[in-house]
Amino acid sequence: ILYRAVFGFTFLTLQTSGRFDQAFLDRVHAIISLMNGLAVIVPVIAVLAACSALAPPEDEDDLTPDDLTARMRNLKEVLNAGSALLVTGILHMDAWLRWPAALIDQKGIQDGVLGVSLAITLFWGATSTLMLITTYGPAAAWLAARARDVLRRKTSQVLIPHPEQWLKEHGFYFTLGEQLPQIGVMLAPLLAGPLGSMLMAPVTPLGQ
Repeated sequence: ILYRAVFGFTFLTLQTSGRFDQAFLDRVHAIISLMNGLAVIVPVIAVLAACSALAPPEDEDDLTPDDLTARMRNLKEVLNAGSALLVTGILHMDAWLRWPAALIDQKGIQDGVLGVSLAITLFWGATSTLMLITTYGPAAAWLAARARDVLRRKTSQVLIPHPEQWLKEHGFYFTLGEQLPQIGVMLAPLLAGPLGSMLMAPVTPLGQ
């Protein structure tokens, strides 16, 4: 229902404005369909990539501190890439939802359209941020717990005499200071809508 509402608010407004020919509308529709398809596929791929960092080895004894470091690094790379894609999508949605206001010359109605645009982008921004938190948080906590277990082994204690320092240096500590970059990355989709609206120039009705 929400997808149909967004589609009707944007493409159908474009279609009924009478300012664009059918060939242009067909190209716009094709681009929208492609982006919507990517919006469905990309999150699935991102979740699978995050889950691959948690795949258990064939033998638990083969799990080494270096392996866990690589897994944590891969998880953070997936988080960064996923956040960048979601921010791009939120900014695109904000611009896509704001343009119908250019067809309105009444200030009050125009402000209402812009308000709806901001509300929708805030909803999807919050949803995207929650998705990143629920993906990264449990996965990173599990890797940190496994790292502590591995460091308790006698063989690891010989190679790593100061396990707490090693955990901190390799990103396995869950303090606010240590996780601040990841917190910022996860909050980026939520902040993208308001920041995008602030940075965009005021809407001017077409023909003025």
